[in-house]
Amino acid sequence: MKDLRHLQVLITRPLEQAREWERELRALGADTAVLPVLRLEAVSEPAELQHVKERIMALADYQKVVFVSRNAVQHAWEWIDRYWPQLPVNIRYFAVGSATASAASEYGLHVEAAGEAMNSEALLQLPALQSVAHEKILICRGRGGRDFLAENLRARGARVDFCELYHRRLPEAARGQLADFLRQRKHSKTELVLAAHSGESLENLNRLIDELPTVDRALLRGSFLLVPGERVADLARGLGFERVITALNATDAVMTETLGQIPARGQ
Repeated sequence: MKDLRHLQVLITRPLEQAREWERELRALGADTAVLPVLRLEAVSEPAELQHVKERIMALADYQKVVFVSRNAVQHAWEWIDRYWPQLPVNIRYFAVGSATASAASEYGLHVEAAGEAMNSEALLQLPALQSVAHEKILICRGRGGRDFLAENLRARGARVDFCELYHRRLPEAARGQLADFLRQRKHSKTELVLAAHSGESLENLNRLIDELPTVDRALLRGSFLLVPGERVADLARGLGFERVITALNATDAVMTETLGQIPARGQ
């Protein structure tokens, strides 16, 4: 069992997703704090609701449906269950990552997932997504998500639509929570690690850091930053983070394994 007593990990996931990982890290001796920098809100504007309804009502027109996250599965299923008491046949479902596939399976969906990298790049390597010319593909995601997957599928000849189900917000309480954390952190001798599980989380964390006094900005940007995958790592370095640690994916097990590579101070 790894000994993480030399680390303090600031977890930036939404609260309900952070607790299980926090318990795991504490069992390994790490000091932890949770600072949610994302709050997910279902779409609520009339035009947004109408857009989602139209996509869900037309579900049978699609040959393939892709879920980009567990949140996309949850929000999409609420709509699917409302309008499709029996699922349309001959649709193949795909998920970006095993955790997303597992969430979909809880609703009885058979889902094909990417490999260990658990990102859009890995998903696009699946044989079933190579020859998609003239197929209709629906991507279930949050508002304003990354377009990389859709662009590549369109380049292969597919007709791609989005079903944008929720917004990602920066919680109003986050600024005060970060200030409280920094006050409590002042006399700690542990190595600080910021953990961002996605590019969206990192960008919101960076917004908070930008608003801090110079000394606090320097502390946080000079701390270890744990991220999943090279795309998020490149984003982190571009934002000025100096000590980026890259995990293969965002699963708890792999993120924990990667934390074990961080030495204690002085080693």
